[in-house]
Amino acid sequence: DIHQISGGAKKRKNIDEKAYKIFTKEEDINNLPEIKQHIIRELTDELTTHKQGIKYYVTLDVEFHKAAEDVVTDIPPTFRSQVYSLLTAEELQIEDQTDEIIDEIEKAIDEYIENGSGWIFTRFVKLQVKIFDYEAIRGRRYIDLPPYIKNKQAVINVDNRDDKCFIWAILSALHPASSHPQRVTKYLPYVNELNSDGLTFPIDPTNKKVIDKFESNNNVSVNIFYDEDGEIVPVRVTEKK
Repeated sequence: DIHQISGGAKKRKNIDEKAYKIFTKEEDINNLPEIKQHIIRELTDELTTHKQGIKYYVTLDVEFHKAAEDVVTDIPPTFRSQVYSLLTAEELQIEDQTDEIIDEIEKAIDEYIENGSGWIFTRFVKLQVKIFDYEAIRGRRYIDLPPYIKNKQAVINVDNRDDKCFIWAILSALHPASSHPQRVTKYLPYVNELNSDGLTFPIDPTNKKVIDKFESNNNVSVNIFYDEDGEIVPVRVTEKK
C-alpha cells in the first residue's frame, strides 16, 4: 500500500513536493508496478491544475540488508529519475515515461546491489514525486552561475555570445584549457571536430533522440543537470558508458 505522509505535500516556489510512505512485504521488489500506477495517477491529477504543463522527477528510497551480518542500511539510499516534461494528460505519453522511470530505477537498484558488497533488497520505503511548472529548458548563451555553484570552482562556464552553449560545454570537457577556460577562443580550434548534424540551436536538452544521435556521432557521453531553485536535478543521465 502507498499512503501520503502527513505533511508530505508542500509547495516551494514553483515546486510541488509530495511524499508517500510505502508499505510492502519484505523482499517484494515486484511492487514496482503498483508504484508506477501511483505515479501515473499523481501526474494525471497534477496536469488538471498545471494547464501549461509540468516538469517532474521521481525519487524512491530503498532499504537493503546484509543477511550474513544482520545489517540494514541506516539511511536508505535514494534513487532518482531524470527530469521529464508533460504538456498534456495524454495517457500513452504518461505510460511511456513512467515505464522509463521504472526501468531507470530498476537498473540503478541492480547496479547498487552488484557494487554494494553483499547488499540484498529489503523493501521500498518512500516515494517522492517532485513537480515543477513547465518552462522549456534551452541551452542558450552565457549566463552567470549562481554563487553556490560558482564558489565551488568545479564548473566551467564558457562565456559565449551565440546560441551554441551546448557545443562550447562539450568542447570545454574534451579539451581542458590550462588557463582562462571560460574563453570561447580556447575552443575555436576544435569546433569542426564535432558532428552536430540534426542539432538546432539553441538545443533542447530534453530531446532524447537528438542527444542520443549526438553521442553516437561523436563517441561521447552526455549528462545534463538543471538548477531548479537551488536544487540540482538530472535532466539526462547517459546510457552510453
